[in-house]
Amino acid sequence: MSVVLFFSYPLFGHVNYGLKLAKKLTEEGEDVIYFSGKKYKNFIEDKGVSFLSYNDQIEEQFGQKPKPGKVNYLEELWMLGDHILGITDNLLQNDLDKLAALKPDYIIYDALAIWGMKIARELNIPVIASVTSYTYNDEMIKVDPEMFIRCILRMEDDILFTKSSNLEKILNKFTDRLQKKYPNVRDFSITANYYGHEELNLLYTSRDFQCHQELLDQETYVFTGPLIDEYDLMHDVDSYICPGKKLIYVAMGTVHNNINLYKQCIEAVQTLDAQIIISVGEGIDIKEFGNLPETIIIANNVPQIKLLDNVDLFISHGGANSAREAMCFGVPMLVIPQAGDHYLVAEDVERLGVGIYLRDQEISVSAISSACLEILENSVYYDRCQKIADSMKKLGGLNRAVSAITNFKKQKGIG
Repeated sequence: MSVVLFFSYPLFGHVNYGLKLAKKLTEEGEDVIYFSGKKYKNFIEDKGVSFLSYNDQIEEQFGQKPKPGKVNYLEELWMLGDHILGITDNLLQNDLDKLAALKPDYIIYDALAIWGMKIARELNIPVIASVTSYTYNDEMIKVDPEMFIRCILRMEDDILFTKSSNLEKILNKFTDRLQKKYPNVRDFSITANYYGHEELNLLYTSRDFQCHQELLDQETYVFTGPLIDEYDLMHDVDSYICPGKKLIYVAMGTVHNNINLYKQCIEAVQTLDAQIIISVGEGIDIKEFGNLPETIIIANNVPQIKLLDNVDLFISHGGANSAREAMCFGVPMLVIPQAGDHYLVAEDVERLGVGIYLRDQEISVSAISSACLEILENSVYYDRCQKIADSMKKLGGLNRAVSAITNFKKQKGIG
């Protein structure tokens, strides 16, 4: 039995995916200690996994809400880098001895929780990246800087980026500023959270559903497909399904939850001959939607994976895990990205012809309605989705991820 420290970032999609892996490893006999935010303590322990919280200062940082007002994407990039490296620096200064006292044999970290990488280096133990977000590494930035500018920074028309060489200068400047602010973390770049770069990186997708997959080494990047366990498939979704009607599912994640966008979607789809299921997350009071037709069901949460097995169209923000799960069940998507790597996912959906990417300037009730009709009435989308679904299911999912970890342990001589 090995002692494993698993560092997660306390957003539900990140916690949930990591927890599936932690639970499976625990069942295999590993002693997994799962770090996350305190609000997930019961959720984690109910799955039979040992929980530890981050310190109170870090917990406070997790609870901070974005400043009001619109910021540009360069500011977002800086704030995220500052946030993540600040947490890393805090852990190194305050908790490294406590973590060492747990005597871990290896570390697994969510790619957004890059402090796991740094702690592993400090403790001189092997480390594995669990890449729940979209992978866009430094090599991809060098080969295709325009995509990073277009999809991550959303500033392709900005005068700063009339030359892609300016991107490298700006990223280097940001990295230099961060390293001066946090001298204990001088080996991290501003883009470190966009990819795992360990000797083993678990990617919960397929090579087809990943841009520039040719730049990801087949030895260190293991594509597993989405992580689906028995709990995901045991839910009863009959109450959401109306026999004889198409089923449209709408969900925009847990962070960028815009009630006005949900209302646009409702107006766009309520005239269609379809059953509509909308999951709005915990941050929205469903009473705000008023009285709706019986064909529209709104809930704070739904069993997404089991539901997707019955869905004809998924209207999504393009979160990486949600999109991968949709592809695993052959569900075409209408993607309305909100931030960050959502735009990378949207371009994949468009590139592969498995749905429609609705750009910021195109969002309207009529555009949403037209896109829904286009997908629902065109079998080509479903045929393309099914091909990706077939390839994803062959990858092995959770069992493939555990097998890769087992092989990694053997290579490293971990008992």
